[in-house]
Formats: sequence, C-alpha cells, structure tokens
Amino acid sequence: MIWVYVLGGIAALGLAFVCARTWAGRALVFAAALAGLGAYAMVGDADAPDQPLEARLAALGEVDPEQMTLEQRLALWQSFARAKPEDPVPHRYIGDLLSIAERDAAAMRAYQSALRRDPAHAPALSGLADLLVRGARGDVSAEAARLYAAAYSVEPRDVRSGFMAGLNDWQEGRRDQANARWDALRDALPEGAPIREGLAQMRAGLEASSAPEADPIEAERGE
Repeated sequence: MIWVYVLGGIAALGLAFVCARTWAGRALVFAAALAGLGAYAMVGDADAPDQPLEARLAALGEVDPEQMTLEQRLALWQSFARAKPEDPVPHRYIGDLLSIAERDAAAMRAYQSALRRDPAHAPALSGLADLLVRGARGDVSAEAARLYAAAYSVEPRDVRSGFMAGLNDWQEGRRDQANARWDALRDALPEGAPIREGLAQMRAGLEASSAPEADPIEAERGE
C-alpha cells in the first residue's frame, strides 16, 4: 500500500522542524524531503476521537485504507503487534504515526519497543533520533547522532540518516570529522544522482551560516 511506504519516510516530521530556525532544523527538512514531502495529508485526522480498540478494528473492514484516520491506522498496527509479538515492524509504524501526531513520549516508547525486538531496526533507530532532535529544537545531540549513524550502517541507502549523523560533529566545531563523513556519504552515491546536488546545497548552507559576518565599519573603510 502506498501509504505504508509514505509513513516509512516520516516526511511530515521535517515540517515540524522548520520552527527550529537553525541549520540543523533545516537539515531535517531537507532530509525529510528526500523521502517525499506532503505525507501528512495522507495520514488522516490526528484529532479523531479515541474509540474502544475492538470497535475500531471491527470498523476497519469497511474503510478504504487511503481514507483511514490516524486513530484507525494506529488500531490496525496495534492489531498487527498483538498478532506478531516478536515483530519490530508494527511498533515502528506505531511510532511513526504517533510522531506525526506529535505524541512524542508515546512514539518514543513505540520505537524503543521495536528496538527491543530488533536492536538493528534502522527505521526505529532513525525515528527515535528524530524525536530527540525535535525535542532539542533542531540540535543534534551525540546520542541522536549515534542513532543516525547506527541506522545508516544498517541501511546504507538511508542518505538522510547518513547526513544527520554528521551534524553533531558540525555543531560542536568538529568540521573536519563532519566533512569526512559527508564526503564518504557523497562518494557512495551514483554519479549524477540528484541527491548528490541536494547534499552539496545543504553543505553550502551550513558553510554560509558559519561564516563570520563582515564588520560594517571595516567594509566602509575598504571602499
């Protein structure tokens, strides 16, 4: 189903990080865009009233999956989690949905449940890192960077996590380490891939934001 793959990208998280107004926050928006923007519209109504679980499940057979509300989708994944208690995937998608609804504490518990079942479940690793970054208003902590790096090591196609893993080094002034990571990330991508240009633009933005501002008095003297 298309919506399953859309949710997997958690693209709507990036929209929430715009308010951070830092380059780390902008990096999240950029990274989420790699998975595709506009996912939030496909999630449904985050304010749908809660209903008893059994009643929700009984009604799902009559609902087009593309028209499900967030609460209906939660009920569906909860039923999958009960049916396969050792499977991390339902817990990961529960975390995705709760993240989109900005129910961060519950989302964190869901991702942690997925990781208890599979400590190398890359989407749960990156999802948990996203929550830490959102809670820090766009700053990427050492723990968030570790989670992103772990996700990328498991899934090298996850360019988003690979990029985010370098932001803690950048924020803490370890620019050489950050650039080395991003160079390796770029070099692993096919020549001519559009994502390479996106990475280059983001790195240019980071460089520009870190450049010292010119002294207006000195600038006038030089004229």
